[in-house]
Amino acid sequence: MKIIFIGNSHTYMNDMPQLLSEMVENVTSESCEVFMLAYSGRSLKWHMDEEIMSVPLDEIGGAHS
Repeated sequence: MKIIFIGNSHTYMNDMPQLLSEMVENVTSESCEVFMLAYSGRSLKWHMDEEIMSVPLDEIGGAHS
């Protein structure tokens, strides 16, 4: 399973991607790969305008379902 986290300091300061990855692996025994795009003070709109829409998802972390 591959998951992309898009956020701000609330995401990276609390290490949400790693916490979710560990929970998924513990509950399902399935490997969970996470990738994080998080910058302090940035909104989802900023990510959409500046970052995500300009990079194909398969370049960020491969095929996602």
